[in-house]
Amino acid sequence: MNKTQTKDVTCQPASSSAKLDDIVSVQLSRDKLHVSISRDINLLLVGCKGNGKSHTGNTILGQEAFRVTRKGGTEKSSLCSSSHEVDGVSRKVTVVDTPGVSQAMTESEFEELVRAVKMVPEGFDAICLVWDYNNSEKSEEKEVQVFQSLHRLLGDGLYEHLVILVTHAQQEDIPEFLDGLPEAMKKIVPADKANCMVAIENKPDSDSLGRNNQGRLWD
Repeated sequence: MNKTQTKDVTCQPASSSAKLDDIVSVQLSRDKLHVSISRDINLLLVGCKGNGKSHTGNTILGQEAFRVTRKGGTEKSSLCSSSHEVDGVSRKVTVVDTPGVSQAMTESEFEELVRAVKMVPEGFDAICLVWDYNNSEKSEEKEVQVFQSLHRLLGDGLYEHLVILVTHAQQEDIPEFLDGLPEAMKKIVPADKANCMVAIENKPDSDSLGRNNQGRLWD
């Protein structure tokens, strides 16, 4: 059987005026959440400190690839990348975990985001914005700033490849979570993109992503 090949998202370092549409070539079906691919998968994790980014990376890869403290933060605030074969996917998955943002994103933190994009020259298949189901109201301003920084770097085309991973939640919680979001965060998720939200419980010794959500993430 011939394997289907599609071009992936190629994100290069860009100025604030650059548009993703100018620097990428993709093949994307409108009824699919992600690019359908038969090669390696590259994911970029971005979000506020304490939202569970590193734990989420471990959940996706199915192993302890990124160090996480008991309080939920990474032990070292630096860019990390890990690649592994993931059960049920039969392909190598590379996850790039960026440092969590604790206050308003500084210019140096933005430069780290640019560095993260450069770590995978062949490009990312999804830009994963990690939100905490239990902390959206408290972190509204920071969450919006993180998204604005992504938009500054990648432009309007970001929406076609944006996935919002909601930690400490189950998929059936997503509609209620979306309804209860602060207005500024709701604007990040247009009505026609609401299906780009995937719940990840991040519980130890459990199938945190779940088979159904694995399908949502990889399809």
